[in-house]
Amino acid sequence: MGPGNKSAAMTCRLQPNEAGVIFQRLRLSFGMRDNDRGSPNVDVSVYKDGVIEQSVSVFPGQPASVTLDVTPTQNISIEAICTNPSQYCDRVYFWEAELEYPPLPPQER
Repeated sequence: MGPGNKSAAMTCRLQPNEAGVIFQRLRLSFGMRDNDRGSPNVDVSVYKDGVIEQSVSVFPGQPASVTLDVTPTQNISIEAICTNPSQYCDRVYFWEAELEYPPLPPQER
């Protein structure tokens, strides 16, 4: 996500699988490149159904992660906001975005 000198955002709808099982957990790992040391930090916020759930300040070269319970959530939004509107903020890269289902009951394994 490239906030530039303002912000960037995206929203994803969470839908149950074919068997009607809903997702239980969302895990995101992200950060800014090591060679972006001159960039201001970026505030990354994660929303569940339009309500802010967690916010993390991301600094160049320092990884960050978020793990959220997403039951029962219909929409997840991610927003990246540049903390210095008079200076360009570099991109935030996501290298892990994992949605997990609840564990199967023993009889279904």
